[in-house]
Amino acid sequence: MVARRRRFALLLAALLSVACACSASAQREDSTSLTGAARMSLDGGAILQPGTSHRASIGGEYMRFVSEHWQLGLAPSVGASTSMVSIYGRSSLAGIANYVTGTGNLRWYAGGYASAAENAQQGQFGVVGAQVGALYLLSPLAAFRGELTWRTPTRAGSVASWQFIAFLDPYLPATGSERVSLPSDAAVESRATCMGTPAVP
Repeated sequence: MVARRRRFALLLAALLSVACACSASAQREDSTSLTGAARMSLDGGAILQPGTSHRASIGGEYMRFVSEHWQLGLAPSVGASTSMVSIYGRSSLAGIANYVTGTGNLRWYAGGYASAAENAQQGQFGVVGAQVGALYLLSPLAAFRGELTWRTPTRAGSVASWQFIAFLDPYLPATGSERVSLPSDAAVESRATCMGTPAVP
């Protein structure tokens, strides 16, 4: 009788251990869920050429995980260039869609890019492209991202560009009842860029 009770206690302890392990595994999977996480970036630049012309631009990007596998976003930008006698404005608005795969801290993605742009000197034109990359979740506050992009303007005579960029992205919390996957109150994005042949502005 005592031996039977002992075997029952050991069996119960084993079942509880398995249940705890499954629960811990599920919690780890939930902690790396991307649904609802979003990143925002803002960057600008200027090229000053005394005596000839100057160029300046500012742009932003908002990307949100609408599900575990889809990341959608917008990227507006505005800028201006000056010559000795005139100032020319330019603007663009891009849509970006990435399909994300993988589990845990490492995710892979591939997606498309399309934008409409207007330049006071050259009129309206579009830009299309694609990108592939990897996303590594460093912590609940940030993720490292390496991305290879290809872009080509649709107007005649333009050339395509290739660009590899490394990012350290901050993330904003999910809203409402969604899980907060990668919360962050940071608002700075660090980047390193290696560019190929530039597209005609």
